[in-house]
Amino acid sequence: MLDILCVGDCKIDIFLNIPNDNPHFGLDKEKNKLFLSYGEKIYIDRYVLGTGGNATNTAVGIARLGLSVGLCAEIGKDEFSKKIFEELNKENINTDFLSQTDKETSISIGLNYKDDRTLFTEHVQREHNFNFY
Repeated sequence: MLDILCVGDCKIDIFLNIPNDNPHFGLDKEKNKLFLSYGEKIYIDRYVLGTGGNATNTAVGIARLGLSVGLCAEIGKDEFSKKIFEELNKENINTDFLSQTDKETSISIGLNYKDDRTLFTEHVQREHNFNFY
């Protein structure tokens, strides 16, 4: 039996760490704008690939507190779905209410630069036809 069932988004997050001294990337603090050199290859320090979405992040936090938690969400039947199941199983999150549809999994790309992040996010529209029985 679950203590809590989180309902909502489940997606893949990819965070790119941009070096502060990257010559092709910059910040105009006065205008609150990022800029980059068009057509250039912009190197990153590293990337982090993981699960995200409000319900998923909440479920992970609750599971780490030691409660029994499940996630009710929809993901695709694509290359990212395997990663999602692996991450949720690693965090001891029940996936009985996680359903896969023919639509792709939503993703977000985050650019980490100079102590802040900028997100490019996709939100795939879902039917949310959940069956709790």
